[in-house]
Amino acid sequence: MAAKSAPLSGLTTTPLDMLYYWEQNHPEQIYLRQPVNRKWKDYTWKTFAKQVRIVTGWIKSRHLPAGSRIGIQAKNCAEWLIADMAIMMSGHISVPLYPGQSPDDLRYIIEHGDIKLIFAGRLDQPEWLQQALIETCHTIGMSGCALETDFSLDEILTTGTPYKDSPRPGPEQVFTLMYTSGTTGNPKGVMHTYGGVAFVCSRVVKVFNVDSRDRYLSYLPLSHAAERVIVEMASIYSGARVHFAENIDTFLDDLKNTRPTLFFSVPRLWQKFKMGIEEKIPPKRLRMILRIPVLSQLLSKQILKGLGLDKARICLSGAASIPKDLLQWFSRLGLDIREGYGMTENLAYGTFSQGGKPLFGSVGTTMPGCEIKFNEQGEVMFRSPAVMRGYYREPEKTSEVLKDGWYCTGDVGHIDDDGSLFLTGRIKDHFKTSKGKFVAPVPIEDRLSTHNAIEQLCLMGQDMISPVLVVSLSDSGQLLEKGLLQQELETEVEQVNDNLMPHERIGKVYITREQWTVDNGLVTPTMKIKRHQLEQHYKGWIESRAIVQEMVVWD
Repeated sequence: MAAKSAPLSGLTTTPLDMLYYWEQNHPEQIYLRQPVNRKWKDYTWKTFAKQVRIVTGWIKSRHLPAGSRIGIQAKNCAEWLIADMAIMMSGHISVPLYPGQSPDDLRYIIEHGDIKLIFAGRLDQPEWLQQALIETCHTIGMSGCALETDFSLDEILTTGTPYKDSPRPGPEQVFTLMYTSGTTGNPKGVMHTYGGVAFVCSRVVKVFNVDSRDRYLSYLPLSHAAERVIVEMASIYSGARVHFAENIDTFLDDLKNTRPTLFFSVPRLWQKFKMGIEEKIPPKRLRMILRIPVLSQLLSKQILKGLGLDKARICLSGAASIPKDLLQWFSRLGLDIREGYGMTENLAYGTFSQGGKPLFGSVGTTMPGCEIKFNEQGEVMFRSPAVMRGYYREPEKTSEVLKDGWYCTGDVGHIDDDGSLFLTGRIKDHFKTSKGKFVAPVPIEDRLSTHNAIEQLCLMGQDMISPVLVVSLSDSGQLLEKGLLQQELETEVEQVNDNLMPHERIGKVYITREQWTVDNGLVTPTMKIKRHQLEQHYKGWIESRAIVQEMVVWD
């Protein structure tokens, strides 16, 4: 019988302690479900722990210095978690690498982190890792790896013997280096301890009320702090079952087959869900049906079941700002998406929309044991045991953001009388027009980002007379008739401008058919836009078309 909960104890219960607990007390309980050629491969806690111990034994046989850095680069899969736990058990430090990390960033991280081994799995651009490798770094090929690697995980698991010991690291010991996605400059290696992850997970499990009856679908990069904490680590602390998506083409089927009880996503995917629904049911007809109580209830259930979210008791959005209109749209379907706010530097442990109905526009209230305050610039600052030890080999950058135990986020915001936090943008993103006044781009972008024709957008305007909006079209936007789309965008921009201060109003909209990707360096591996790169990329085009009289300018 599945255990509903497991013992948790503050800063002392590490992920390894939890592994030993499940291994000893619930060995036959299924923990992971991996789709292989459209069939599920199940891992019980006994199987999972045995494979972790075999890989640990192999790593120990390499005789690396204690605390050596070992990388993992792969799409989400059961072997990712096996490698992660084996690195911990062997006394080393894991370095998760984004599957879409550019060759330059990969090479920088490998050299900066002095990475000795990399577990490599299924990747869209395996040649990028090949280009980034250095002689002192060896590779272990996991399932789906297209590279010629030095070692094979399958062979290790077939021929190896399990490591017998059950080490228990201290709370001050570093367990991972999580490199930031690099929106500005080189990625920074964020150092987190066992005490930090124990503090976070023991509380996340309680706040989310997660136990072994819950189900996850893990598909966002496990190299991202939120996915690693909310899915991987929380599942180890709670015993919740983790399913994986086989590939991007099977994602929707895997979601429907899993029917997760907890579902974590990002604004971009929530928007794609909305676009997919509106392609099947025209927005005007959908609004009409949702006004009729009985039909509304029936249709909402059908839509959520079609998405695979009819059993989801918590749906969470994070990693970027999500438009208020999008939250309200899903709420009308009976799906309340709760926002969370955190960053790599505090293990994604900051605020969460707790309690009853979420307050749209707020990223929630502070999590237990987490303190928040603001400096004179209105910058959000956090303090808790979840805050990083610092940036690896970057003492100056560490001192810039850590002030007497407080982490300075770079985000600007305020708290209402009920303790709900509202964010208004990032300090570094604010720009000053030639009128001499600052503009915060994110709140303005949010008002326009729900249009189905828009894939991504960026408001810019440093030293310009008025801000301008650069838009990258979605797949459906690419197919729209040019005149119709232009008219729609002009109307929406005019409506937004009516509610803005004069110096904030959008002067022109520049539409590019170019996609913003990791390949061309315009977004990070987590799909956050790189504002500085976008401004430099489109500066010449914007200046050359400044004399065009129309509001909407096409490339």
